[in-house]
Amino acid sequence: MKRIFTFFAMAVVAMTTLAADYTDQLAISISGFPSGSAEATVSVNQEEGSDGLYTIVLKQFSFGQMLIGDVTMTHVKGHSTDGMGGYVFFEKTEQDADITNGGDMALLLGNKVHVTINEGSCMNSERLYLSLSMPITMMGSTMDIAAEFGTNPFGSGETPDEPADPAVMVDYTDQLVVNVAGQELPAQEATIAVGQADDGTYTLALKNFSLEGIGGIGTIKVSGVQGTVADGYIALHAEQTVTVAAGDDADTSWTMAGVQVPVVLDAQLTADKLYAVIDINFMGQLTVKVVFGTPVSAGIKQLSVDNATRKVYDVNGRRLNQLGKGLNIVCGADGHTVKVVR
Repeated sequence: MKRIFTFFAMAVVAMTTLAADYTDQLAISISGFPSGSAEATVSVNQEEGSDGLYTIVLKQFSFGQMLIGDVTMTHVKGHSTDGMGGYVFFEKTEQDADITNGGDMALLLGNKVHVTINEGSCMNSERLYLSLSMPITMMGSTMDIAAEFGTNPFGSGETPDEPADPAVMVDYTDQLVVNVAGQELPAQEATIAVGQADDGTYTLALKNFSLEGIGGIGTIKVSGVQGTVADGYIALHAEQTVTVAAGDDADTSWTMAGVQVPVVLDAQLTADKLYAVIDINFMGQLTVKVVFGTPVSAGIKQLSVDNATRKVYDVNGRRLNQLGKGLNIVCGADGHTVKVVR
């Protein structure tokens, strides 16, 4: 247990100061006219102790053969969004950025340049997209410089809407077995809330997740999960990066709140039972596997929903020609009945 605690503590420390260098194409336009593109590097660092504030450094920025230098933008607010590939979306930010490691041009500008980070700029663990505006005035003339780093993953340049939580979430409570770095911990009682959105996708939230000897981790919510009809249950699968949220108890220290983690989810869902396996990777340093409940097939007799002799009813007892959205009562040829959620 001590080894697990030490390993997890090291992972937490590593995640408190997120930092990454991104290399991609930087396209420049001057007063609306394209001026080519070249490879560039941008460094992004989460400011220690802040609530979603970042320092962004455009390294060795130049345009029209003129070197400006390293352009540093600080206190840039970022918002994490569940179900959108783990992206952090930056607020529109306007400031006088510092120039370092520059040359004569930087001196002429007083080692400052006015920069606007435009809406739509975003990043995840693998890619960064930045849309920047920089009016540069020299010798009484102003050039409107536009710089676009990387490719906008959403195309429109606008931040997509965050998937709405389902109006109704149903709590499933069962035993949760946790495996940390290959060592299984004692089982604990846990709750996973499940809901279905208007578009048919599911949201699952492992609520108030904690580890023995370590304490509160937080709530891990996976949204936009696709479901397929299997034999007597809905099969769910998702692979995405999510942001750990603080749990419900304000008196608990939720050590991982605000941290982005890749997760792989596989689950089986019926009206009254949930079985879920979630693999959580903390910054590539620590793998946590949680198993919630037992497989549906182990506790519920399966019924093929493709059986031509089946009869399907809604919750009001009305006969249906096929499975409908929500709760279905499926009766097999042998008289066995299974509840199917779709």
